[in-house]
Amino acid sequence: MKKIDTFGLQWHITKRCNLRCTHCYQEDYSLNSEMSFEELVKTFIKMKDFIRFVYKDLVYKNKNKRGYPSLSITGGEPFVRSDFMKFLEIITTTARNDFVISILTNGTLLSRSICNNLKNFGIDYVQVSIDGDEKTHDLIRGKGTYKKAIKGIEYLVNEGVRVSISFTAHKSNYKSFPKVIENMKKLGANFIWSNRAIPFDKNKDIISLSNEETKEYCNIINEQRQKYIKLGNYIDFEIGNPCALQQIYTDSENEIYSCHAGIDILILLENGDVLPCRRMPVKIGNIRETSLKDIYLNNEFMKQLRRNYNIPVKGCENCKLAQKCRGGLKCLSYAFYQNPHIKDPGCWISEYH
Repeated sequence: MKKIDTFGLQWHITKRCNLRCTHCYQEDYSLNSEMSFEELVKTFIKMKDFIRFVYKDLVYKNKNKRGYPSLSITGGEPFVRSDFMKFLEIITTTARNDFVISILTNGTLLSRSICNNLKNFGIDYVQVSIDGDEKTHDLIRGKGTYKKAIKGIEYLVNEGVRVSISFTAHKSNYKSFPKVIENMKKLGANFIWSNRAIPFDKNKDIISLSNEETKEYCNIINEQRQKYIKLGNYIDFEIGNPCALQQIYTDSENEIYSCHAGIDILILLENGDVLPCRRMPVKIGNIRETSLKDIYLNNEFMKQLRRNYNIPVKGCENCKLAQKCRGGLKCLSYAFYQNPHIKDPGCWISEYH
């Protein structure tokens, strides 16, 4: 099996959420299948065992290059769980040196005391979702949510917790990304990144960017990156573009991103189900029934993703970027065609064919 550089686990510990965002892929917000506190702890031990296997057998290592495993904890909204802070204290105490530990949140439930605890726990960073200016954000996430999220970011910054901003781009907001960058930098965020929204059946026409809109969106991201690089602001504030098609405008084709699904990420849901990507809803196993090692190595869908990694997907056979881009956003292809091995439906790049 091909060696990898690092490995990332994303754990959705609940599907409960205090918001109902228009672009959200989640429709069930109940707690029926949620793990108990005790099962969370036991599951975390299973994750640590899996990461030991990954770093013993799969990760490329030499004196110059070794990846560091990441664990991102999210929901739903993780802070709706009354036992979340207690759980964080346990995992940071036992695994602070084993993982880069982050929390993905909508930011509306953060308080000064919570952020102080996050600092004391040694959380590496907290990602907060911001989807535009106040008007746009509130249209997407609900009235008053912008001010609450901004207050949460302020608490994090004041406590010295590193802050990452996530911007989900769709038709109604993608042009506002430069303003979001400007506002978040002023607040003291450390990093901002963006990706395209993945549609579900009833909202494809509402949120999906067209080919030309995708091109404009990717151009906006790279123009902003170059602007801030020239201003010398990359020491304390970075605009990331680690997503499909966003790096087409970079100077070097060697920097072009390719999808990691099936390679070096796994997603764990609140009921124990395992996915190759949160935005690609294909159940590949359940940690309550099967070990993560067995799921990763032996699930046929995962093996297919790895087998096809170096094979141009349908529609990209003659593209000179095929071996680097590898088809673009596989979860978007899956959303449109129920097949991740077809060209990204947002790709505009016909000039390379």
